[in-house]
Amino acid sequence: PVPVAAGVTVSPATVSVRAADTQQFSAALQGSGSTTGGFSWSVNGIAGGDSVVGTISSSGLYTAPGVLPNPTSVSIRATSNAEPTKYGISATSLLNPIPLLTDVNPRTIGVGLITLHVVGGRYVSGATINFGGTSLPATLVSSSHLSATFTIPSSQTGNISITVSNPSCLPCPSTPEA
Repeated sequence: PVPVAAGVTVSPATVSVRAADTQQFSAALQGSGSTTGGFSWSVNGIAGGDSVVGTISSSGLYTAPGVLPNPTSVSIRATSNAEPTKYGISATSLLNPIPLLTDVNPRTIGVGLITLHVVGGRYVSGATINFGGTSLPATLVSSSHLSATFTIPSSQTGNISITVSNPSCLPCPSTPEA
C-alpha cells in the first residue's frame, strides 16, 4: 500500500527552532498510542536529515542546521517501524539564532564619526547594531564580530544601550551592553 499521512501523531505538531538548537520530538500510533517497534525519523524526506536541513536522531532529537536553509521550514516525519505505511509529520519553522553581545570597542565614545565594533556570537548577514534606540546597518566581519560607522551628535551624552539584532528575530535583541 501507498503510505498516507495518517496513523502516527508527532509531537509537537508545529514548532519553531533556532539555528543550531535542538528540539525533542515524540511519536505514537493513533488510536492505541503505542510506540512499540519505534519510529524511523526523516527531515524533508532525508533519513536522519543532513547538514543543510538539520539532523534527527533515532530517538527523535532534532538538531537545526547552523545556517538556515532556503526555505526556512522543514518537515519532520516519523514512520512506524511496526506499520511502515503509517506516518506523521511535524511542520517545523527555523529561525535565526538570538545574538550574543560580550564586548564593545571603543568603550568610550566621543562626538563625531566613529566605527563601532561589537563582539559576541551568532551574528548573521543582515544583523543590525542598535545604538541607543537607533538601528545601524552593520558590516558582518564574522559570526562573532560586527562593525558600523556612523556619526554621534553632540546631543548624545551619558551611557548608551547597545544591542544586536539578527534579521527575522525581532523582538529578540541581545543582552544590552551598557
